[in-house]
Amino acid sequence: MPAPSETAFEVEFQAWLATLGEPGEGRRLVRTGAREILVSKLEPDVLARVQQTLLGLSELLAPAAVRERYDAIAAATPGIQRVTAWRLAIRELLAGANLSPAARNEAEAGTDSAAPLLQATLRSGPVANEPFAPGPGELEAYADARARMAGDAPIFTRYYGEFRGLPVVNHCPGAPIARRLLAEGWQLCSG
Repeated sequence: MPAPSETAFEVEFQAWLATLGEPGEGRRLVRTGAREILVSKLEPDVLARVQQTLLGLSELLAPAAVRERYDAIAAATPGIQRVTAWRLAIRELLAGANLSPAARNEAEAGTDSAAPLLQATLRSGPVANEPFAPGPGELEAYADARARMAGDAPIFTRYYGEFRGLPVVNHCPGAPIARRLLAEGWQLCSG
């Protein structure tokens, strides 16, 4: 039975979201506009904290620190893909920081947006500690990803599909860091 504050639209929309098969990743309806439906997995008060936390981690996530952790993970895990090693390096740096578990989870929002995009651009799945040069398709995919983030694009956007003719999207609050991480991740992972 729907909560008293839920409209028929919200009930139908939540049922549609449930069909996407992402258990444990519930989304709340933020707004329905004339051009899109916006959803989020974060509560409204979290968004400001995410931005503040991520922007405060610049030194912790400096390229040299990430490279050091990446190299250690690659050496300890033969056959690990470069993007996986990069993502684990950032997670280890965040885990070692003086952050509450909630703040650490919030800080991972940027990495969680950048990593799948980086994985998609490096679709050949290069392995750490093995020679690699990105192919033409990978170079083109990375250039396309960067172009889509250029200019006034303030956020990463995830597209879920269409509901009642409107695109359903989720904007990542960690986008400023995600853009930086994508560029640095590409530099490290592309060789």
